[in-house]
Amino acid sequence: MKLVDSAGIAALLTAYLYCVSTAFTYGYFHTLGLDSDLLDRNFHQIIYSGLIQSLNSFIWFALVVFILVTIYTTWRVSISYNVRKGYKTARKIVRFKRLCRIPTKKPTKIEVRYQLHFNSAVGLFMATLGLVALLLIHESEGVKRANLIIQSIQNEPETTFKSGNYENELVFLYCGVRNCAGYDPKLDRIVYVPQQQLSLQSKKI
Repeated sequence: MKLVDSAGIAALLTAYLYCVSTAFTYGYFHTLGLDSDLLDRNFHQIIYSGLIQSLNSFIWFALVVFILVTIYTTWRVSISYNVRKGYKTARKIVRFKRLCRIPTKKPTKIEVRYQLHFNSAVGLFMATLGLVALLLIHESEGVKRANLIIQSIQNEPETTFKSGNYENELVFLYCGVRNCAGYDPKLDRIVYVPQQQLSLQSKKI
């Protein structure tokens, strides 16, 4: 399977969104001390969460690509235009390339092949480095979100809920597919309750 076809792009994008959502959730759960096994999520929730958290990254990536393509295209077009203007202009461009140690001769086949291998290795390294950096950023965002929850608990929580299986009112922390996690300020502990007979109270409503 080629990475440039539609199936390869879809697989890479899905894997990226999955990793982003997992990194954010790990930072959030680790800071609050939540058990991920009790708060499992389905595949659609993970992918959609990763998509929402990656919107800023996608916008910045598209902007950077647009700027780089515009600069490269303008540079190539300007060189082609100046070369067609006359022989003297072409000679100046050649001198400038030599001054910057840019090759002026057409590379051989073996040079092209090994240059392609080198560029592929550098591109793979940079892509891996960028992916790790993005995952660390999303994990730190999950930590920040958890710290905001901790601050709201110390002041006045925005969202609370009650469960038919638990008598005290709980501060909302997270809900998975089957269970929800809440903090009991009276007993100072985290409680996991099933998603049955829940009633939520929020300041936003």
